[in-house]
Amino acid sequence: MPKKFLLFDIDDTIATFDHESGMASLQKHIRDKRDIFDEALAQKIYAFMNTCFLAFHGRALGRETEESKKLYLLIQEAAQKVEGLENFSDIHWSRELWIYIAGGGSISPATAVEAAHSFWKGLALAAVPYDARKFFRWLNKSLDGYNYKHSPTERWKTIFVTSSDARLKANHDNTTLLYDPDHSNTQKFIRVNWIIPNSPFGSSVFIGDPVSKPHPDFWQRVIEGIGYNQAEDLAIMTGDSPRSDLTGLDQFGIVPILIDREGNFTPQEVPQAKYVISSLEDLKNIMAIEEINKKEGGTL
Repeated sequence: MPKKFLLFDIDDTIATFDHESGMASLQKHIRDKRDIFDEALAQKIYAFMNTCFLAFHGRALGRETEESKKLYLLIQEAAQKVEGLENFSDIHWSRELWIYIAGGGSISPATAVEAAHSFWKGLALAAVPYDARKFFRWLNKSLDGYNYKHSPTERWKTIFVTSSDARLKANHDNTTLLYDPDHSNTQKFIRVNWIIPNSPFGSSVFIGDPVSKPHPDFWQRVIEGIGYNQAEDLAIMTGDSPRSDLTGLDQFGIVPILIDREGNFTPQEVPQAKYVISSLEDLKNIMAIEEINKKEGGTL
């Protein structure tokens, strides 16, 4: 039976995030743990977190500096002591690692993990979900009615695909940080549910561990994980970045959609996108159109 998949990037596609909201949550957590964090240590952690964020955000936008290069090397050096971590491309975004490094040996791995969790929760709960909650409520309602007459295998399955922030945990004896892909994936999915409490039926999350979008190996892992058959099934991917979200999808037969809420691109500027939309509301018609196209192709 053919299957249908809706794939979504998370950051700046279904929601936008404010670093300061995460920092505010972290600061509250640290104030509540004054037996562990004195004022000097707290300020050191805040400063290092902000420095890393600004440096790596600029780096992601192509604004590499000497400071960001040094920070990147510092994170990579510290990452060599993380258990279970090999060739992880996005480890420099790990907040657990930032806090642990800033602690300078005065806090345990478990303490760093707990503090990072407070950051992520504050970041997610303060996220602005654009029109995602409305869209997914519509999708859930549609699926409820749809399944009275259709097999569950014919539902649209929703998949979140995102780069990883390498969510770490403490190792068994709390002597160092540990990378466990199952833990990292679970924490990312919890974050999605904080953003969209009414998450769609059958949702799953694929994160960039260890390679991320747009590497073909990442997409190969996704399509194998969801059981996507290019010849028979229909998959639609929506993301805000032409480069990382849409590049290379054609080789897998995935319909690429750019969501451009601020009108930064013209269709001519993003040849890798089959559609350019300004809201998830526009996706409803495309779902219907692509389902018709697939049926006319003799597969759905």
